[in-house]
Amino acid sequence: TGDAPLFIEATPWVGPPVGRKSLENLSPRIRRESGGYSGASDNRFESQWRRERSPRIRQDPGARLRLGEELGWHREFMRRSGGDSYVSEIDGFVNSAEGLRSLDSRTKAIVTIPVGATQEADNIYRTLSLYGQQQGVDMNSFRVLLHVNWIDSAQNNPEKAAAIAKTHSEIARAKADFPDLRVDTIQSVWSQDKLDRKEYGDRLIGHVSQKMYDTAMMATDRAVRDGRIDGSTSDMLIIKNDADAMGMDKRYIAKMIRSFEDHPESDTFTGAIYWGAERHKDLPGLGFVIKFNEISRIVSQLKSVNSYQNSFGVNTAVRMSTLAAVGGIGHYGDQRESAPDDLAIGE
Repeated sequence: TGDAPLFIEATPWVGPPVGRKSLENLSPRIRRESGGYSGASDNRFESQWRRERSPRIRQDPGARLRLGEELGWHREFMRRSGGDSYVSEIDGFVNSAEGLRSLDSRTKAIVTIPVGATQEADNIYRTLSLYGQQQGVDMNSFRVLLHVNWIDSAQNNPEKAAAIAKTHSEIARAKADFPDLRVDTIQSVWSQDKLDRKEYGDRLIGHVSQKMYDTAMMATDRAVRDGRIDGSTSDMLIIKNDADAMGMDKRYIAKMIRSFEDHPESDTFTGAIYWGAERHKDLPGLGFVIKFNEISRIVSQLKSVNSYQNSFGVNTAVRMSTLAAVGGIGHYGDQRESAPDDLAIGE
């Protein structure tokens, strides 16, 4: 949805919806270019990613996917990759969130936001308020899923412990101030000892995002199995964003859902990201460069250009059936780092 800018509202730019034919084969050129991001040119990863794909798209990369079938496959993929304990953990997340337990056919999109509880206390209320003020959309048609997480050692630091408490209180304040906004929260506490021993890999964010996306998918899988969502004809959109948005188009969700519904041939959707918007007034040259860069990036995503498909962690959305069919963001073992989280979906 190139016409749905994030982080700015004063200077809109209208561009084409971004997408490409369903899961087409990557050309050698794309494969080489993407290697600079997360090692797609590494034969070991290519082999692993092919194993992590649904049999439907292994047989036919252009296959039309059915949500219920792919979510069922993804649940078993989670079990094979993470074991019964991981599946039970994800089911526990779904059980803990009333909204996730009651998804139905009105839900068109789930906005997923990782929330570092020690870093986002001053940002999360403003971000949620932007979703609470969305226009031109039924507020029942989307939910916001927050993965609030922190490292256990933070509780021993008074300043960080206070930040965690403030993050929770700011989320509660946003819920009270925007009662029509549907917000679900899951929580994780990570081990400092495991982090020090590199048991989470190079970066923790891959684990944070993986659990968040898998929870959204397994909540939907449960709704399909319970008959609340038709898994053969319906699909859902996962929208990826961060907790520190400075601004947002007030019709952002409406535009994302409209593009999702109007372009069934597209798997991923993206829009403009205006970084550093708070400094554009004082540095207009920076603002011009940022906007020009975003226009160039979106144009480069056109199918005719045949370039790498970006899927940044902000202002990017993916069809849930597609995300399930490619194994989510993957189970990378000691290779879970920021690049797989942000970029592996598009790749």
